[in-house]
Amino acid sequence: MLNKFSLQMVEGGSILEHLNEFNTITNQLDSMKLKFDDELKVLLLLCSLVHSWNSLVMTVSNDSSNGNKLIFDDVVSTLLNEDIRRKYHR
Repeated sequence: MLNKFSLQMVEGGSILEHLNEFNTITNQLDSMKLKFDDELKVLLLLCSLVHSWNSLVMTVSNDSSNGNKLIFDDVVSTLLNEDIRRKYHR
């Protein structure tokens, strides 16, 4: 029985690898008929990010508190864009 969802990104780790691991886990849960709506998936994903991503997490969270619905694919795109920005602005 699944008693908790525990996934945490490693500081300095690859966001792409983390997203792949997150998607693998949620797909496995989905195959067991445990479905997550987009907003819950976004919240789980954001909670699994490390401290260095806090400013982006706050930005996304503030956007949702302004009445905008959290869409998983949009948040993933935002994370990947931020990863590219960080790599090229060091």
